[in-house]
Amino acid sequence: MTTRLFAKRYLAALATKAMRQHLTMAGLLLLALASGCHKSDVGELAEKLKSNNYDERHQAAKSLEALGPEGAEAVPQLTVTLSDPNPKVRYHAAKTLSKVGTAAAPSANAIAKALPSAEPETQYFLLKTLANIGEAAVVALPQLSAALTSTNPDHRYYAAKALGRIGSKAASAVPALQRATSDENEKVRRAATEALKRISPRIAAARK
Repeated sequence: MTTRLFAKRYLAALATKAMRQHLTMAGLLLLALASGCHKSDVGELAEKLKSNNYDERHQAAKSLEALGPEGAEAVPQLTVTLSDPNPKVRYHAAKTLSKVGTAAAPSANAIAKALPSAEPETQYFLLKTLANIGEAAVVALPQLSAALTSTNPDHRYYAAKALGRIGSKAASAVPALQRATSDENEKVRRAATEALKRISPRIAAARK
């Protein structure tokens, strides 16, 4: 390799490295700006959930849903929105809560209250949320036990998962879970069996 060719390639490598550094810095800057915008957006959307205008509340709930876990800051207002007079707004609020993981724990009491009378498609996301929040779902114990008899297998599945994640505090649901281990749906049977192991290992072992 000639000295000229070596120098040319070395300079090209340096230029590429510098460009990568600049692009990395630009990317980090954009990410920081985007993060700030998201926080601002979440706050504004949460405020719009209080609007007297249905379309505005509906659009805000849908927009928060699209943010997924980044919508966690809006949990307090989403919790209130579970009792919105419009079923579509309630649906999107429930769906958003199901996407924010354990951050939805403060909504447990509101979910327990909303669950029995909610529309089936909204119940699905309420149960999914309860399955995500662990022990905090204990306040919905009666509703979860009742959901094990739902005609919807997805409802039964998430009810069993939620009960298992509550752990030993869900002992009163053991009889309902024992029945669910004979469910016609394999996914429900597995979830019920796993829940019994978490709630009462002794009872689960005795069933083998």
